[in-house]
Amino acid sequence: MAIASARQVRWSGLLYGLLIVFACPMLVIADDDSQSEEREKGRYGKVELLKTCNPKYPRQALLDRIEGFVRYGFTITKEGIPESISVLKSSPPGVFDEAGMTAIACFRFAPRDTERPASYTLEWNLE
Repeated sequence: MAIASARQVRWSGLLYGLLIVFACPMLVIADDDSQSEEREKGRYGKVELLKTCNPKYPRQALLDRIEGFVRYGFTITKEGIPESISVLKSSPPGVFDEAGMTAIACFRFAPRDTERPASYTLEWNLE
């Protein structure tokens, strides 16, 4: 099974108004829009991402030179573990869904007193 190198995969995430772009090994955080500060101070407060995992580039998508994205929805438990991960939107449909779900499942967030909803978008781009 072929795995894309860090240069071949770029993924980003939208988490409570923060756009997080990973171009391994560097992490860049930038505001998504003018409402991000309000969302960050909202009901659930700031979400601190402690650990990420690089998604694998599906072999057939790599061979066919397909790029795309998947937006996931999930719940962050009190312990900081993502659960109930679901695909909210993907393009092209079904190509990257499973690879991204595996990566999201190994993310870890700072523990909090309550569970909180989250969404995250992963992008697969060939460079």
